[in-house]
Amino acid sequence: QEVTKKVTLLSTILQINDLVSRKAEMKEVFKFTCGRIRNVFNLDACFILLRANEDKFLVEAIDSTLPLELDSLSKEESFLKPLIQENRFIILDRNHPPLEDFKDFIRKVGNINNLALAPITLRKEIAGILGIAKKEVEFTFAEDEIESLNIFARHISLLLEHREMSIKIQDLEITDALTGLYNDKFIR
Repeated sequence: QEVTKKVTLLSTILQINDLVSRKAEMKEVFKFTCGRIRNVFNLDACFILLRANEDKFLVEAIDSTLPLELDSLSKEESFLKPLIQENRFIILDRNHPPLEDFKDFIRKVGNINNLALAPITLRKEIAGILGIAKKEVEFTFAEDEIESLNIFARHISLLLEHREMSIKIQDLEITDALTGLYNDKFIR
């Protein structure tokens, strides 16, 4: 069972890379990633939040069997401080009881009893959050789930860096790929 799970995770990473190489929209890639993580670990929800500006994260993708009320998250939420300032995971399960402000967030978002949030970093700054959730009571996230969440968070970081570099390369191009002539940007 463990080997099957690891093979499925590696297969998911290869499928993500295949989507990126076929120039799929990042939103589609992130939606696929959330769906696969949720299915592989039998979770109730998986979501990706990306930094929209200096003080807010917006939902980029979500795959959930639960009705979640999550569209954005302020960086000022006190329970996010370990994630943002120390680049640490935030875990809420049977072995990690929540702080009061975290309980308020959970009530506001939906009927979730277990939550794990992983930082997505880009050049040592928090660029987003990868989260997984489970409704089940008396549940504990397994080590391999947290380790896999970390792997996917790092992979998403690489995807964001790839997207950023692709944009920079397009900005540097001065000739049209089809004709070989100077493009409009170079002429101006």
